Amino acid sequence: MPEGSQQQLKHLMELWEEEQRAVHERFVAQRKELTLYERVKRGLALRDLSIVETDAALGDRTLLWLSSGEGQELDNLQIGSGDPVRLWWDDPDGDNAVVGVVSRRRKERIGVIVEGDYPDTLEEGSFNLDGDEPQTTFERGKKAILRFLAAERRSDIYRLREALFGGREVNFLAPPHLTWMDDDLNDHQQQAVLRCLSAQDIALVHGPPGTGKTRTLLEVIRQAVACGKRVLATAASNAAVDNLGERLVAAGLNVVRMGHPARVSSEMETRTLDALVEETGAYQLSRKWIIEANNLRRKLHNRAVIYIYIMAIMFLLFF
Repeated sequence: MPEGSQQQLKHLMELWEEEQRAVHERFVAQRKELTLYERVKRGLALRDLSIVETDAALGDRTLLWLSSGEGQELDNLQIGSGDPVRLWWDDPDGDNAVVGVVSRRRKERIGVIVEGDYPDTLEEGSFNLDGDEPQTTFERGKKAILRFLAAERRSDIYRLREALFGGREVNFLAPPHLTWMDDDLNDHQQQAVLRCLSAQDIALVHGPPGTGKTRTLLEVIRQAVACGKRVLATAASNAAVDNLGERLVAAGLNVVRMGHPARVSSEMETRTLDALVEETGAYQLSRKWIIEANNLRRKLHNRAVIYIYIMAIMFLLFF
C-alpha cells in the first residue's frame, strides 16, 4: 500500500474516533450535569413513559408508541424524527437501557423504533427517554475506513482509494454521444455530464450554490439508467438524499429510498424499501401475527401482575 494513502486513512480514522469520543462525552455529560427534571424542562428528555401501543416495523424492528400518564405534550421536545434515543429506568447510561430511533411524533405520543423485540421490562411500570449519540453513523464510518485500508490491490475499492487518497491519476474515456433529456442544460452543465459519464474512476462536479449541480446530477443519473445501469445515489445528509430522490421520482424514474424509515421525508415515504415491502401480502400477514403476539404478551404480563398483587394481599391478610 502506498505510504500516502495509508497515512491519510489512518489519520482519518484517528479524527473519526476522536469526534466519536467527543460526541459521546457531550451526551453523557449532559445527562450527568443536568437532572432529569432539568432535561425535561429544556426539551432534552421525557419522563414517566409507558407503552400504549406496539406495531411491527420492517427489518425485524418494533415500533413502540409511548405516552406519559401525566399527558406530557411534546411541543417543547428538542428530539425529532430520526434522532437516536435511549429508554431507561434507573440510569440512562446503564447496561439495561434500550436504544432506539424516534419515528414519529404526535401531540402526546412519541413513536420509537427499536431493533428486534423489546424487553418485557418496558411493560413493568414507567421509564424515561433521553436523546442519544448517533452510534450507528460512527460505526458505519469506521467500517468504511477499514474496508478502504484492507482493499486488495486489483479491486475496484483499491483503485478508488488510490484515486482519492493516493494521488493516482484518474482515467476518462471518450465522451459519449447523448440525446439530452433536459434540453435546458447550459454548455457547462452538459460538459459536466459528459465528463461524469466518461469517468472510469471518479468525477467531481464543483460549483457555488445556485449553479445547477443537482440538476446536472439528475441528468447524469437519467442517462446512466437509460443505458441500463443501476445507480446508487448518496449524499452527506438525509435531506439531500430526499431532495435528489424527489426530483428523480418527478422525472419518472423508479426510485427506492434506502435508509432508516424514521429519517426519510414524508414525500419519499412511499418510495422507501419498507413501504414497498409493506404493500406485499406476505408482509401484511407477518405484521398481523407480530401485533397479535405483542398483544398476547401484554395480556399475559398484566395477568401476572394482577396475580402477584392478589397473592400479596392474601399474604397480608392471613399471615
